[in-house]
Amino acid sequence: MIKDASELEPWLIIQGQVPNTSVAMWRIEHGSHTSLAMFSERHLAEDYATENCDGDAHVIQLRSTELVKLMATCFGEGVRFATLDPKRGSARQVFILRDILRAARASLVSNFKS
Repeated sequence: MIKDASELEPWLIIQGQVPNTSVAMWRIEHGSHTSLAMFSERHLAEDYATENCDGDAHVIQLRSTELVKLMATCFGEGVRFATLDPKRGSARQVFILRDILRAARASLVSNFKS
C-alpha cells in the first residue's frame, strides 16, 4: 500500500481538445462520489480509456507541480478523492485529495524555509 500520493508519478487520462479538456474520473461504488482516476502503469490507463472514455483520450504523466495543480482544481470543483488503478467495481487505493494538498503545501513551505 502506498502511504503518500507524493510517492506516485501516476498516468492520467485527458479527454477532448483545448480549451474543452477534461480528466478521467471514476465513480466510487456504493456512493455518489467521483474521484480523479490515476494509474500506476501506462497500459492500465490505456485500457481504462479504451473501456470508459468517449472520443479523443490521451494518456499523460504530469510533473509533480502540474499534478498538484490539477488535484487542487479538482478539489475546487468538488472532487474529494483520487483513486489509483480503478477498474470496474474497485480500485487499488483511494486517496483523500485534501490530505494530499495539505502534504504538498507543507512540503512547499518546508522547502521554502530551507
